[in-house]
Amino acid sequence: MTWTIEYTPKVFKAFKKDLDRQVVRRMIAKLEEAATLEDPTTMAKPLTGNLRGLWSYRIGGGYRVIVDVQQDRLVILALAAGPRRDIYDGSTPW
Repeated sequence: MTWTIEYTPKVFKAFKKDLDRQVVRRMIAKLEEAATLEDPTTMAKPLTGNLRGLWSYRIGGGYRVIVDVQQDRLVILALAAGPRRDIYDGSTPW
């Protein structure tokens, strides 16, 4: 089973302007690795509270990618990417 990875405009902006190229490469590699799995949530942490239903992939160096795993469409939708200290602030809707 192969999953498709989709990115929101917010993630594209973070990749282009806000994040170091090496960090972006690691994020993309992590998502591509998850897309090869039968269940991509096995590599992710389930989020709680107002982010319930979403998942977080830990990227070395204190970075995270928040995703929505859409089982019915076989899509991993990247909603946000950035430093851990900023990613969970909740001020930005997906």
